[in-house]
Amino acid sequence: MAKKASTTTKKPASKPKGGKTTNGTKAQKGEDGTGLLLEGEPIGYRGELLQLASLSAAFEPLPAAASAAFLAQHPADACRKNAESTKASDIFRAAMSWARILAEKSGSPGLHPARVRWFFDCTTALGSALAGETTLPNPSDEATYADVVARTSKLLTRTTRKLGEAAGSRAPYKEALRAARASQGHDKHALVFRSLAALTKKWLDDRTLNLAPNDITPSTVKSLNDAAKELEATIANRRAARQAQHDSPAVNELEGRLLFAMRPLWHDLREAREDGTTNLVLTVSPSLLRGLGIRRTKEKPDAPEA
Repeated sequence: MAKKASTTTKKPASKPKGGKTTNGTKAQKGEDGTGLLLEGEPIGYRGELLQLASLSAAFEPLPAAASAAFLAQHPADACRKNAESTKASDIFRAAMSWARILAEKSGSPGLHPARVRWFFDCTTALGSALAGETTLPNPSDEATYADVVARTSKLLTRTTRKLGEAAGSRAPYKEALRAARASQGHDKHALVFRSLAALTKKWLDDRTLNLAPNDITPSTVKSLNDAAKELEATIANRRAARQAQHDSPAVNELEGRLLFAMRPLWHDLREAREDGTTNLVLTVSPSLLRGLGIRRTKEKPDAPEA
């Protein structure tokens, strides 16, 4: 039987809160303080990455030595081979489902904090690659970058809102604010903060807007510049950006590494269920089971004898 067309057809971008989509882009509204989605940026994976940064906070970041040890367990070629039978986007979606469950049940018996955090880091790295972002060699470093983006984006959204309130309905000021948010370039996220800092300083110096009652002060300029520096520091050693087309070798490597990180979690919880210490079950699909090399029937513990 021929494969269904839906297995290869990309779904259209869903309509996010606060903006309309046109050819997979979002008109930036920034109403909830959780996103650093700039005007014209692709939507989809980036929203999930920001959610992932919040979910991963339930587990402590790995020390550098522990992260390096996890990374060394599986070389790149083994990771690519591990991803031969699956599709990266499917595995990422499955991992996001696990991430939501694990964050909610972070204190559940059977969860090894370091192994779970490595899973979160590997999920973040794959999601970043699928989003066409630059990626770091170590998934834990990539997760650190995602944490910085999630944290600084709150500052960006709230400051933009306050500046917009101060600008009111005056078109020249609204246009200046929009232009500052539309910075482009390789490090455009940091550039946006610097552009907003420069605009804020100019408005403060001009003393023509009602800034202080809207909590816009010289400390706002410093906070924006500090955020830019923090973002720049986290991307200093990132690889050259590459937009992934289908599953490239780089994406396959990250996909396979994530599958390697997921398998121990499955077995940890299976053994905990066998011991009667938890009833937590992670959701799976045929594709994920195939990638993990697991047969569903073998994962069910035998019923206790009467």
